[in-house]
Amino acid sequence: MNLFLSRDNFGSILLLFSALILFNSCLERPQLERNEIIKIEYPKIADAIIGRNFDRLWSFTTHENEDVRKLAWKSIAKSKSPNLHEFFEYAIQYDNSFAWYALSFHPLSDKQVEFLNEYFADGIIRSEGVCEVFFRKGNLTTLNILLNKKEQLLKSEKCAKAVGGILSRIEVDDLKKREAFSLAMNSDHAIIWRNFLYGFYRSPINRPAEGSVLMNDFSKLLDNYDGHFSTMMDEYIVRILGKTGFMKVMERRSDITLNHAIQLSTELANTMTLFKKSELNHPHIKRLLRHPVDNVVAQSLQSLKGFDSIPDELINLVNNEIAPNTRDGEVFIEALELLIKNEVDIEEYKYKMEFLGHHNEFLKDRILTLFSTFESTDDYLERVRRDVHDGGITGSMALQSLAFYYSENVEEPGIHNKLRAIVLNVLEESDATMFSSLNMFLMSSDLFTEEDYERLHTLYKAFAEAGEWDKAYVLRSVFENRFQDRFEALERPELSFRIPDWNRLYEMGVQPFWRLKTEKGIIEIQLDPLAAPFTVSSVDSLTRAGEYDNISFHRIVRNFVVQGGDITLDKNDQLRVDYRLPTEPSFQSFERGMVGIASSGQDTEGSQFFIMLNWSPHLDGNYTVFGRVTKGMEVADRIQIGDKVLKAEIYLR
Repeated sequence: MNLFLSRDNFGSILLLFSALILFNSCLERPQLERNEIIKIEYPKIADAIIGRNFDRLWSFTTHENEDVRKLAWKSIAKSKSPNLHEFFEYAIQYDNSFAWYALSFHPLSDKQVEFLNEYFADGIIRSEGVCEVFFRKGNLTTLNILLNKKEQLLKSEKCAKAVGGILSRIEVDDLKKREAFSLAMNSDHAIIWRNFLYGFYRSPINRPAEGSVLMNDFSKLLDNYDGHFSTMMDEYIVRILGKTGFMKVMERRSDITLNHAIQLSTELANTMTLFKKSELNHPHIKRLLRHPVDNVVAQSLQSLKGFDSIPDELINLVNNEIAPNTRDGEVFIEALELLIKNEVDIEEYKYKMEFLGHHNEFLKDRILTLFSTFESTDDYLERVRRDVHDGGITGSMALQSLAFYYSENVEEPGIHNKLRAIVLNVLEESDATMFSSLNMFLMSSDLFTEEDYERLHTLYKAFAEAGEWDKAYVLRSVFENRFQDRFEALERPELSFRIPDWNRLYEMGVQPFWRLKTEKGIIEIQLDPLAAPFTVSSVDSLTRAGEYDNISFHRIVRNFVVQGGDITLDKNDQLRVDYRLPTEPSFQSFERGMVGIASSGQDTEGSQFFIMLNWSPHLDGNYTVFGRVTKGMEVADRIQIGDKVLKAEIYLR
């Protein structure tokens, strides 16, 4: 064979090779495809979704296009059935996984659940899709039937999840607990392992007590497990076994591993509350206090605040290493709050407190409360007045600190007149962001009396007439609690639904991306316009208008979610999202990295979004999944309250 090529042959082969690369790259980029269905068929089903028209949606379940069928079934899940019995019979007859998913969100009677138990036990129902119903509606009988189908259980993620769902709601005997835990240990499938144990992780009702026989049994099963423990598995072990799990995991995990396993480290830090004070000097606890990720250190300090006092050795570590050296506002505040609880003077940190309070508005309330521990009342109130005068988030946080101060010092002479003056000034300024923090003051009969009713009611009517219903609702709650006999609420017009720009969605392709440039790094999210067209269209519109730029993450629940996108909050009411979106449930579970849209109830979604830090199936179907993180989850893990999205943009790869 001639291994050498002539120049002509080489050129031909190079051209062919280049063509192949181009062809393969096209195959690997489905996001550039366009789906005609989204502008031809989706507008037809949109009205049925908005109106929650069950019968109209049902007609789309036989549509020739699979995406339309899926959209119909998901919408049926959140639409009231005019004849639930017929829907129930249909699901049994056709044993369709989509139908089972939709049915699982409808109110079933105990008798109907027993029918499903019987049919599943007898093999009449064969689809594992029925386990979606069992996850949400299953009872003790369901659990017994599932545990008797061990071979099927060990192959089915959905049915293993059903076991976890039942164990999160119903307390069972130790035999059933051992059986479920043992099944997990016998699975070599990480997701099935996790799903079995979800109930123990989610709820404490079936967790073993420290030192119990059941704890010893669980511990032995773990010791005999000959597989590889992932960090996710260890996180579950820590939550389920508490202090015992803490020690097992810390002893086998190096600092190098823990430094990268933020979710596991956070769970370990949270478990510190289970130790006795005499055990707190343990080297493992100090490892977590010296963790390189601020979120983990903050959680460790927060856990230590649960103790009446901590050993001097840890106080010195916090006072000499953490508080003076950290640049993170939340870690700093947690450290100072812990020092105060242990009677350590923090006045030496005054200038650092002022600096960090200036750089993170969302921590202002806690910073001001720290100042109140060593400043005179007049100095503290003057500091609060300055921050309230700044308005916006700073002013709102200052009012929250003031509310706490008032609750602790309600008997202090002259305090009522001073606080009343501050609150009246806020009412006159009508700063929307600060209004939500006024409730406690307005509820106080010492600050506002019967004589103030007309003044407040005039404001209420003015806000309602101007369409400023967020402000009006603050006053409404006061009237309904204090002046029920005199108050008649004005009716708020219902916000209309935003209709997607179908042509724009078509132009975006089936897999557009949302890039969030945050203060901690870049997070890239692959959007799903076929599954959540209303939400993706809204996010796209707001992003292109620049409304997500310089918006804060205002809610962080460690090992659960990071949430941001409250445009009204950060832009001080300059822009209001004057529409709502329908809830768009997903067949996908809320796994780590999924991105959802926040809601205050079905069909009330707006601009706020959240990124999942952990699998949370209790959210499934009740919130919209509109994308998933494809790059930057390590950034999401490090987001803290007040961190900003500096720039948001939509792009196609």
